[in-house]
Amino acid sequence: MYLKNNRIFQNNVYKFRFVFVLSILLMIIPVLSHADSAYSLVGKADIPYRENSLISGIVKNIGDFIYRAIPSFKIILLFTPILIIYTWLCSWIASYLKVRKNLKTAYTRKVFHFMIFMMAGALQVFVGLSGVVLFGIIVVLFVLFAVFKGDNFPFYEALARPKDAPKRSAFIVLPLATTALGGVLANVLFYPFAFIGYFVCGCGDAVGEPIGAKWGKHEYKVPSVFGVKVTRSIEGSLGVLIVGFIAAFLALLLSSYGFWASLSVGFACGLGGMLIEAVSTHGFDNLTIQVIVSGIAYFLLK
Repeated sequence: MYLKNNRIFQNNVYKFRFVFVLSILLMIIPVLSHADSAYSLVGKADIPYRENSLISGIVKNIGDFIYRAIPSFKIILLFTPILIIYTWLCSWIASYLKVRKNLKTAYTRKVFHFMIFMMAGALQVFVGLSGVVLFGIIVVLFVLFAVFKGDNFPFYEALARPKDAPKRSAFIVLPLATTALGGVLANVLFYPFAFIGYFVCGCGDAVGEPIGAKWGKHEYKVPSVFGVKVTRSIEGSLGVLIVGFIAAFLALLLSSYGFWASLSVGFACGLGGMLIEAVSTHGFDNLTIQVIVSGIAYFLLK
């Protein structure tokens, strides 16, 4: 069955050329026709600022979180087609790498993870939380559809780890839920530094599993749910540290923070991301990394 789907998928690759061209046009036309509107959104984006008190920040952000999270009609109209196309493209790439190139799920799953978190971070900075929420809804629908289709569906196979059997679907849905919860908590507790958590989780955590799968020799066990045994590796954890540090450093530097502040805080964020990922329960690290890293940035830069 899987081989049959593989052949069908490969036979349809050529047909996607037209879809790619159409997708590019659909992405470019709204941006060009609404260029002034899109540019004006930058002024409302979640650009970093310094809050005087954690408590006052939490009180303020609980009050306006829902207001910031609800996409306006303009945001929905402008960005929905673009984000649907982008999410489809991410799912197609992950599926293509799994089915056509026969890459391990450890790689294809994290390719999708990386692309989704990068877009979320960009939306948080340039559009605001409402853009992230809109994007999150679209991603959830795509992923749940893959779970509904189940075994042998290319996108499902790109996300479902064989080693998570017989709970492969659970370990797709669980990280999806914890990612959303992590984003909410990071925005409520440590706004406006949630975007740092996105980038460290999206980049650092994305490389940890592939590096561990390829070069991991010094393994250690981590807690897990549903009775699935899980190990991580020191090599993978070091990958989380290095790439998470680089991601946080560049994000802060491009957000107008000074070089040395970005360097030192970026390293602290990378280190915090590595340590919390190393002890997080399997399926919950997307939550813990976002919250801890955002908190580190908040306390060091507030």
